[in-house]
Amino acid sequence: MRGIITIFLAFISVISYSQNAITTDGKQVFLKSDGTWEYVNNSSNGINYTNLNDEEFYVAEDATFLVKSIKNPELGFYINPKIWAFEINDNPDQISEYIWKTKINNTDVFGTFLATEDGLSLEELKKNVLEEIRVVDNEAEVVIEEHRVVNGNKVLYMKVNGDLMDIHFAVYVYLFSNGKDNFIAEIHTSKNFNDYKATDKIIDMLNNVTYVNYKN
Repeated sequence: MRGIITIFLAFISVISYSQNAITTDGKQVFLKSDGTWEYVNNSSNGINYTNLNDEEFYVAEDATFLVKSIKNPELGFYINPKIWAFEINDNPDQISEYIWKTKINNTDVFGTFLATEDGLSLEELKKNVLEEIRVVDNEAEVVIEEHRVVNGNKVLYMKVNGDLMDIHFAVYVYLFSNGKDNFIAEIHTSKNFNDYKATDKIIDMLNNVTYVNYKN
């Protein structure tokens, strides 16, 4: 997470439908596309999952190259090398493991990925990420916040808008915690990058983060 300023300066699915339902005793459940269900209104790792997107999100079919986390090899991400490039982050001042790079509509897009076994809650991950972003702009605003089921795991999705001098930036974030394993995946670009197809490409990359033994 440290080194977010450097990232900012550097750039100066298959979807199957599911739904929420209410049981006869008033409890909210999430109905998955495979016919199974689970409660979603119980607090887990400091997060209440009532704000849950009805869709399920999966690794893109064309993302076939797997990159494992160094710090937690159970987690990693898939990539389409024709679209995204990646490199190991060897900057000692930054703790993210990998940097992602691409161009969308001739605009530079950068991302970072970190997986750990720190056992931090989603609330702790969220707090840490927002603190780092607000080092750049202390008035950075969370404009989207929701929970999603991504490759079978519950993640917190945020979009944060801010300003660095005359640069209007946006950070797209996926956060995951199950009480043991964590990941933070971020993609940074222009706040004015509002083309839906471009945003879909950013989200598609975030959807590629998963457990390495996950099978859709």
